[in-house]
This record gives sequence, C-alpha cells and structure tokens, in this order.
Amino acid sequence: MTEDNHPSPKPKRRWLRFGLRGLMVLVLLLSLPMGWIARDVYRSQREDEVVAAVEKAGGFASYDYQQLNLWNEVPHPPGPWILRKLFGDHIHAYVDYVTLMEPDEVNTLIPMLANCHRLEYLELHEAVLSDQSVETIAQMPKLRELALIGTSITVDQMRQLSQAPAMKSITLEGPTASDDYVELLPLFSSLEDVALSQTTVTDRGMQSLGQLSDLKSVSIEQAPAVTNDGFAALANCPQLSDIWADGTKVDEGCIDTLKKLPELDDVYISPGDLEVEFYAWGTMRLDTLKPVKVTAVFTPICGTCAVFQSEKTGPRIVDVDTYSISVNRYDEDEVEDLPQ
Repeated sequence: MTEDNHPSPKPKRRWLRFGLRGLMVLVLLLSLPMGWIARDVYRSQREDEVVAAVEKAGGFASYDYQQLNLWNEVPHPPGPWILRKLFGDHIHAYVDYVTLMEPDEVNTLIPMLANCHRLEYLELHEAVLSDQSVETIAQMPKLRELALIGTSITVDQMRQLSQAPAMKSITLEGPTASDDYVELLPLFSSLEDVALSQTTVTDRGMQSLGQLSDLKSVSIEQAPAVTNDGFAALANCPQLSDIWADGTKVDEGCIDTLKKLPELDDVYISPGDLEVEFYAWGTMRLDTLKPVKVTAVFTPICGTCAVFQSEKTGPRIVDVDTYSISVNRYDEDEVEDLPQ
C-alpha cells in the first residue's frame, strides 16, 4: 500500500478545549454579578419583612430614597428598572428610618432591625427595653439618631448604648432625661445634638453637657431645676450654634455665657409656664451689648424657597424682652446702631 493510501490523522479538537475554557470564564464572570444581585435580593427581602412588621405594629419605617426633594416630590426607587421589575422596587434601597409606637412589640421588633444595616434614625415610645434590644441598638453601624420618648432603660444599658459607633444625636424624654443618664452622655464619642424634654435634669447634669466638645445643638424643655449656674457649662462647647431652652430658670444672666460661644447664631430661651420674668434689656449686638435697631423686614417663605436663601454673615443680635431671650444673625445692612 502506498503512502497515499494511509489514513490522515484526526484533527485535534482545539476548538473544543477553547470552548470549555471560555465557558468556564464566562460562568465565572456571570457568577460575580449574580452573586451581588442575590445578596441584594436577600437583603431587600429581609428589610421588606421588617417594614411590614413595623407597620403592622402601628409604627413607621421608610427607605433612604423616600425623602421629599425641593419640589415636595418623592423620587423613584434607585437602581436599573429591569432589576426593580424582576426583584422588587427596593433591591437598591435601604431602610434608614424607623419609629416604634407599640411598647409591647418593641423588644420583638428591635432584633429584626439587625437586618437593616443602614438604619440611621430610631425612635422608641413608652417601652421598657430588654438587654437584647439594647445590645442590638449599640451594634447598629450607621445609627446616627436615637430618640427615647418615655422609654425606660437602666444606667448600665445607657452605658452600652454609648458604644454605638456612629451616634451623633440623642433625644431623652421622661425617665431617661435625668442627671444619672445625662452624666453618661460624655461616654458617647461624638455627640453633636442633645435634646432633653420632660426632664428632672438639674445644674449637676448640665455640667456633663459642657463636656461634649462636638456639641452643636442643645434643646432643653420643661427643666425647672436648670439655672444660670448650670447653663454656664455650655460655654465649654466651642462648636455650639443652636440653643433652645423652654421651661427653665435661665434668665438674662445667661448673656455672659452666650457671648463666649463663637459659633452661636440661633437661640431661644423662655421660662415657659414658670413664674419668671426677664429684665427687658432690648435689642443689642451680642458681642458688644451696644443697642441696635433691626431694619430687616421678616417675610414668611416656604421651605423650598428657604433653601435658596443666602446665609447671614453679619452681627449676632440678642433681643431680651420680659418673657424671652433670642439670638439671631443678620447681615450688616440689616442692623442700625443706636446712640447709647
């Protein structure tokens, strides 16, 4: 048999080897985004369950995109429409706001909030918190604002709450608005906003507020035991810009404290229902106490328009009448000095 009659060797199936290798690469590339999508689907389903449970218990929960814009419109849910169509509107949305109103359900619902990794605001009403609930709150990585409205916790639980890593604002009303709890506020690493209401706090507790170096805003309501002596501790808060004090015994003697706060530009102080009257000093520059006349005309504006208002950069003006003390900042051309 001649060489021409030998069968030719079978061709190697290089295309098959390449196809299998390419298929493996394709599967790997597809598995990564599908894994991310699966993770988001699972997370969004858990958060939807939390929202349903909160609303069933008479509370309120909202997602991060559900904030009114300048035109008072709620934006559409984020993310590609095809993913929202397939997996639900909230696949790329996160629960960031929860209010719990029913005391009997609070300790059942709070552990569920561990699924809401971007929760920023939590408000609790008239509850008695369990140790598990307090531990869950203290471990929330993004929680910035906590409001305890008539809610009871122990002093040790308050210490544990101070471990919340992102806490910037706390509201204490009723049982926790006392000296024993306010004295623990310096344990929070970076509090900027403190609100106390229906409180038994005294000048002793006010000394602790003076230890909050990052404090920017403080509100004190119905605190008849607070006087100028306790209020003076706020002079140690160099970033303090907003003060609201209603129903305290702080009077016009607090002006010296107000003068020491370089960032202060929004103050309202009133005795509320207490039988306290101020000496009506009139309207003055806060820094020099020289009398002035404010020539600016107040024009009510809607919230949307207020966003576009330019920030005042002129002097801080304090007005002291019989029942209130206020401080506001004006532009220089809105203030006219008066002869002394």
